[in-house]
This record gives sequence, C-alpha cells and structure tokens, in this order.
Amino acid sequence: MNNSGLKNIYPIREQDDHYNFQYHLFPITMDRDCYLINQKLLNDLFNHDQKLDLFIQDLEKEMQKEASNYRFEAASYYRDLIHGLQYVKAGINGYRDLFSKNLLLKIPTKDGVKLFYVTRGNIILDKKYQILRDQSLRLFIEKGNQLQAKQTEVHLLEKSAIDYRDIIYS
Repeated sequence: MNNSGLKNIYPIREQDDHYNFQYHLFPITMDRDCYLINQKLLNDLFNHDQKLDLFIQDLEKEMQKEASNYRFEAASYYRDLIHGLQYVKAGINGYRDLFSKNLLLKIPTKDGVKLFYVTRGNIILDKKYQILRDQSLRLFIEKGNQLQAKQTEVHLLEKSAIDYRDIIYS
C-alpha cells in the first residue's frame, strides 16, 4: 500500500463501531477540520487493533457490495486496500512485539565479538570480547537486566532513533 492508498475513500467517519466512507474515482478535497478529524481517526485505527479490524471488515463488506453491483474497479481498489492494511497491521504488531522484549545481540567483529543489550529499542549496554565465555555472557546479561530494571521509559522521536529502531526491526 503506498502512502496515498486511502485518498480515494476520504473522508472517513466513525459511527457506532463502524466506519462510513465512499469510493471516489478522484480524491475529494477536505477542509482543515475534516482533515484533522480524519488524521485522528487514522491514528486511532493504527494504534488499536480492534478498530483496524472493524475498519477492514467494513472495507470487505463494501468490496462485496461493489463486486455484486459489477463495479469491479472499486471492488479491486478495496481488495488492494485491505491487503495493504493487513500488511501494515502485521508490521506494526511485529514492531510492537519486538520492542516489548529485551534483546541480546551478538555481532562478530574481526577481533572477537561485540554484545549489545537492547531494551525498548534502546541499547543500554554494549561490550567487546576477544573470546566470549559462558561466564562472561551470563554476567553481561545479568548487568543488562539490572540496568533495564532501572530504566524509565524514554520516548525518542528523533529521526536517528526511529531509523535505528527500523534497522533493529528489519
């Protein structure tokens, strides 16, 4: 799904656990208030699995309706949009899952190995070893666990932090 995949169904409105939208061959212009409402709605969709699932169900119903009315272009648009949203959902969930865990990364170097202890997507401990022994590994993990327990949640919005997290996720 490209970044303009939703533009043909704006504006989207939420009503009683359902979403109202209509396919437009050409995107329509929204005023600022409508834009802000849709921005908030999309943020809610991508931050709450249940809401995204409801939205996808509504898209599937609309796809079936369009296909039964022989409007195959609109039906294929909905199909592609559904596949794109399911792909994005899987990525978001994988990203959330990965960053809810503590990670131990072991990177080979030309003169040994380097360990990284990562929590909430942030490196909190790293160390180089020429020879990694079991005892050294246990001590490294123990120290990482101690540091992790002292960590307070930090919200990093810098581009470098986001890029770093994307690299770790991939």
